[in-house]
Amino acid sequence: MNITSTQPDVHIVIFSPTDLCDKGVVSKICVTCNNGVIVHLTKEALFTLRDKINKLYPPVESYEPELGLPEEPKEPGYYATQQNLLLIKDSETDWHMTVWHMHWKDGSSYTNDWGIVCETLGDEAFPLTKLNTGKEH
Repeated sequence: MNITSTQPDVHIVIFSPTDLCDKGVVSKICVTCNNGVIVHLTKEALFTLRDKINKLYPPVESYEPELGLPEEPKEPGYYATQQNLLLIKDSETDWHMTVWHMHWKDGSSYTNDWGIVCETLGDEAFPLTKLNTGKEH
């Protein structure tokens, strides 16, 4: 059995049928029409194979990089970016840009996804400044 990596988070297990069948690990191996492989394993053999792969490649808690997003303001109201772009956070936690022709990175006019807000505005937009308008919108 040979284990290789094609990308940082993609691993390929290459084996010949004799790697498993001759050792009594599997009872049946099928090759599909798309050259995929279906291996029929007992529960114990499946756990053993999983444990061997986990030993070679310990599971990672998350494949997603730490985003380190700025903290999202909790209060609804008007906010200004460091470039003086006016944003509105409504009472339902949706964010909206006041410039009519601008949209969030996902193409929407409103978003409740703080990650989309941060990605669209970029690091240079933070920290946001809460504006005191004398009353909430």
